[in-house]
Amino acid sequence: METFLTEAYHEVAQSKANREKQFQQQENEYCEEIEKLEQTNKKKEQYRIQLEEQVKQLKEENQSLKTANKNQCHSSNQVKVALIGGHPRACERVKNELENEYGFKQCRIIPNDNREIDLGKIQSIVEDADQVFMVTPYNQHSLSNKLNRIKKTGQLKGKIRSIGRTGSNGIVREILEQAYR
Repeated sequence: METFLTEAYHEVAQSKANREKQFQQQENEYCEEIEKLEQTNKKKEQYRIQLEEQVKQLKEENQSLKTANKNQCHSSNQVKVALIGGHPRACERVKNELENEYGFKQCRIIPNDNREIDLGKIQSIVEDADQVFMVTPYNQHSLSNKLNRIKKTGQLKGKIRSIGRTGSNGIVREILEQAYR
C-alpha cells in the first residue's frame, strides 16, 4: 500500500510540476505579447503625434495660402468675373465668398436652374467680365452655345475658362487658381 501511495504522490507531484511549468510558459507568452502590444502602442502614439504635427503644419500653410490669396485679390480688387452653370445655392456662396472674402469687384452668376435663359440676359451678365468661368459638370449645352455666340460676335471682352470642380469650395479654389494666370 505504501508503494501505491508513494507512486500516487509522485504522480500528483509530477502532474503539479507539469501544470506549473505550463502555467509559467503561458505567463511568459502573455508577458511577451503584452510587451509587443505596448511597443506597438508606443509606435502608434509616435505616429499619431507625427500626424498631428503634419496636420498643424498643413493648417498653417493653408492659412498662409489663404492670406496670400486674399492679399493678391485685395491688391487687384478690380477683377470682374461671371460664373455660368453650377447649383444655384453653390453659385450664391461662390459669389459671396469671392466678393466678401477675396475682394473681387464683381461676381455675376447664371446658375444652372434648368430655365431657358435668353441670349440678351447672358450677354448683359458677361459682357464686362474680365473672365467668364463655366462650371462644366453642371452646364447646359444651350448655355455654352449662347456664350460661344457672344464671344464670336466680339461682345465678350474676357476669357472663357472651364471649371471641372463642383461644390462652392472647389469652384472658389479653381477660380482663384485661374483668375490670375
